[in-house]
Amino acid sequence: MSLGKFTCGILTGFAMGLLFAPQKGRKTRKQVMNTAESWKNSLDNLFGKGENELDKIKEMLESEADLLNPEIRHKLLRLIEQNKKTIQEAKQQSLS
Repeated sequence: MSLGKFTCGILTGFAMGLLFAPQKGRKTRKQVMNTAESWKNSLDNLFGKGENELDKIKEMLESEADLLNPEIRHKLLRLIEQNKKTIQEAKQQSLS
């Protein structure tokens, strides 16, 4: 399942919950705002951790270059960069 479909499913469920919520409009809007802010913070934290861990691995590979075969090291560094790009794209897609 793609991230877009997953996000769409979450948003649809959230919207249905709002439609059937037995609260006043002001209270519901405040709750929506708090929930959206919480989700944004959680996503920022999740994506930030992923990027930070990849940066740590990259630094380790660069500092201990003599321990690995240069071809393997190069492939690992390329994979790290591809994964960082994927994380950044997922972050942008989830926040838009």
